[in-house]
Amino acid sequence: MVMAKWPELVREDIRQNLPPIKIDLPTAQAKGARSFQEAGAPQGYFGDPARATAQEGENAFQALAEMLVITIKEMMDSPETTGKSQG
Repeated sequence: MVMAKWPELVREDIRQNLPPIKIDLPTAQAKGARSFQEAGAPQGYFGDPARATAQEGENAFQALAEMLVITIKEMMDSPETTGKSQG
């Protein structure tokens, strides 16, 4: 995602040599991980950065943004946040 939004921050010489890190982030979060390091990504990345593209980053960013909007809407509509009881 950094390549898509802030390409000037990407150090290509390092990115091209980073090994893939396969992490199931939702599972790691369900097990209590609260940071990338706790999830098994001590350098703050997962996936295969050497093969990544800016377009993949843009697609991931858009998907995560949509998920966030849906989650916020669901929270806003829940009885806990609206004060309305179900029934």
